[in-house]
Amino acid sequence: MNQSELIEKVAQASELNQAAAGRAVKAVVNAILDALVAGDAVRVSGLGIFNVAAARLSRGDGGPNAVFPTLNG
Repeated sequence: MNQSELIEKVAQASELNQAAAGRAVKAVVNAILDALVAGDAVRVSGLGIFNVAAARLSRGDGGPNAVFPTLNG
């Protein structure tokens, strides 16, 4: 499901128009992102826990001194 589909579902479930549902969805997403940027975990009951893990640096194939961030722990 993409953001447009989510907005449509929220509009249907809440009886909001598309514009109001779009603002609500974007406000929720922005609140989650703001918390993550601040280093906080976000726990939404029934949905999950969002957090940011520190990137691990590893040597890449770009040369003997190349270092690239990876997403693997």
